[in-house]
Amino acid sequence: MWNRIVNPKTGRKVNVNSKIGKSVLRNYMKQFGGAEAALPNLECQHETECEYKLCKINDILDSNNIPLRINIMEYRDLLRYNLDDAFSIDDKDDNIYVVLINSNNNDLVAFTVLNISETCLYINYQFAVNKYRGLSIGVFIGFLAIYIAINTHKKYVFAYGVESGDDQLVKSPYKRKDSGDENEWALVLSQAILINKFGFYDGHRLDTYDKNKLFNIFKICGSYAETWLDLHDNLDLYQGYMDTFLGNPRKTLSKYIKMVN
Repeated sequence: MWNRIVNPKTGRKVNVNSKIGKSVLRNYMKQFGGAEAALPNLECQHETECEYKLCKINDILDSNNIPLRINIMEYRDLLRYNLDDAFSIDDKDDNIYVVLINSNNNDLVAFTVLNISETCLYINYQFAVNKYRGLSIGVFIGFLAIYIAINTHKKYVFAYGVESGDDQLVKSPYKRKDSGDENEWALVLSQAILINKFGFYDGHRLDTYDKNKLFNIFKICGSYAETWLDLHDNLDLYQGYMDTFLGNPRKTLSKYIKMVN
């Protein structure tokens, strides 16, 4: 099965899964009357070539009849969906949009915006469509971010929570620094998932607050981190989730499957 295409601007062959390759494909399809929306899910077709090895996860979803697909999208393609409830996103060249689609009806389920540097992966933003919230989707997209970081050989995954409304806050079991008098026990939901489900270190936890650790992560990753996971050390919870997913993916995503079927 083909996995390379000629870039007419340079005359060189490029990977069809790369950003340039996808752009070339779209241009070819427009020239020959093809619909851009008809692009195949290339991440699933070439296991040795695909970006971030997401095709392995898609193959598991497909073989277990789970109506969920992972795609890497351009920002303009993401805007085709209703994003009224999403936090405002600044499109940047280094943004990677990992998108979950309900393959029964092509609904947008969720997406996460990632930035990958030489040593770190930054979870810029996570969003789940209202009707798909509470279906373990937030945990699944957190898992995908770590999975991508591991497959791109990063040292840390880190995040900085952005409050987007009281409905996205959960109670913290401990006091946190700079949370304010009213929300001193509060965590943004996406951060709570990363901490509780995957063992992220909470840099704002008051009783373990350490400026040196925060500065060290900033120095390594080049950006401020509220929570982070050392990929060379603390992966027990991630590995537990991975083992459960590999052993019984339908159980892992049972709430989502029940809702969409």
